Amino acid sequence: MTQTSNKVSTERELELRWLYEQVISAWDKRDAKEFAQSFADDAIVIGFDGYLHEGRLSLKTDLKQIFESHPTPAYVSKVKQVKIINDVGILQAIVGMVPPGKDELEPKLNARQVMVASNVDGKWQINVFQNTPAAFHCRPELIEEMTNELNEIWQELKALKPKSEQSR
Repeated sequence: MTQTSNKVSTERELELRWLYEQVISAWDKRDAKEFAQSFADDAIVIGFDGYLHEGRLSLKTDLKQIFESHPTPAYVSKVKQVKIINDVGILQAIVGMVPPGKDELEPKLNARQVMVASNVDGKWQINVFQNTPAAFHCRPELIEEMTNELNEIWQELKALKPKSEQSR
C-alpha cells in the first residue's frame, strides 16, 4: 500500500512541476495566452512588482501589455519543494533572471515563487501564484547564496546551447 501511495504522490508532484515549467516557459517565450491558460478562471497572481492580477482573463490582458511594452528577462528557476495535500499542490521555487542582451543573472531580480494549484477532474490549474523579490535586506550573504545556486543552473543551461547560439 505504501508503495502505491508513494507512486501516486510522485506522479502528482511531477505533474505539478510540469505545470510550473509550462508557466516559466510561457513567460520566457513572452506568450501571455499560453502563460494564462494554466490558471483557474478566478486565480490570484501577485507579480514581482506587487501588482495584483485577478482572474485568468485579467492576467492574460495585463501580461500582453507588459510583453508588448518592454523586453522581459528570462527566468532561471529551481523548484525547492512540492507538497501535495489531497487535491491541492503547493510548489515553492527560487528564480533569477537574465536581462535581455546580458549573459549573467541580475541578483536584484532574484525572487521566491509560490504556486498553489488544485486538481479538478484530473487536471491541475493554478489558483494562486506569488512572485516575491528576494531582497534579503541587511543579509547580502543570502543574496549571494541564492545567486550562486541559480548560477549553477544557468551555467548548465548555457552549456546545453548549440555553439551557433552561444556566440550571439
